[in-house]
Amino acid sequence: MIQLSALSKSFGDRVLLEAVNWQIDDRERVGLSGPNGAGKTTLLKMLAGLDEPDGGLVVKPSGLTIGYLPQDGLVHTGRTLREEAGLAFKSLLDTRPDIEMVFGSRVNLLGRNVHRRLARHYAGRVFATAAAAVLGVGIYDTQCGAKLFRVSSGFVERLKEPFIGGWIFDVEMIAREVRARRSSSLPPVSKIIYEYPLMEWRDVAGSKIKPTDWVKVAVNLGRIYAKYLW
Repeated sequence: MIQLSALSKSFGDRVLLEAVNWQIDDRERVGLSGPNGAGKTTLLKMLAGLDEPDGGLVVKPSGLTIGYLPQDGLVHTGRTLREEAGLAFKSLLDTRPDIEMVFGSRVNLLGRNVHRRLARHYAGRVFATAAAAVLGVGIYDTQCGAKLFRVSSGFVERLKEPFIGGWIFDVEMIAREVRARRSSSLPPVSKIIYEYPLMEWRDVAGSKIKPTDWVKVAVNLGRIYAKYLW
């Protein structure tokens, strides 16, 4: 639990925060919204211990570590965060001009540090099997968040159409590629996607997927098949 007690902060004559009381309970997810200059960033910096309040207290457990990611200006070893994250995938695209999409694949091979909850792993395998059957492409893991796409005129054109699949837009993107390559000289989708086994992955607690969402997933898979692959 994190608690703010009568927190105040001023810059010169301008009072930014005055006697703010707030409590964030364990495993609670919150959003902080407000106009520019309202004090959101200042409040987050004080939560993370990067700035000191003029008055009041920030109370948190002694063993708790709070991370703070700036909204801009973050550079690591001369590269932006986006560039750093995509470095391994980018080198693959640079050396393999035949590859247009790189998908991270969460496979717990020996020598790798991939940790997933069993329930998530098996649910993911059921979904991946269904998605592969719908697409007609033997892809192992469509839902890993680590992906990099080669930007081409064809890729940009296929992004213009509104997506209908909700959070399984990855599957829909592949379906669009399958449709675009029918009766054409373009290589099949199985030749342009590279699945890159990740060296490390840890599931984060608090999945937003509810049991009822799986019904929507099944419906959306059917809609994707009917629109692009029928």
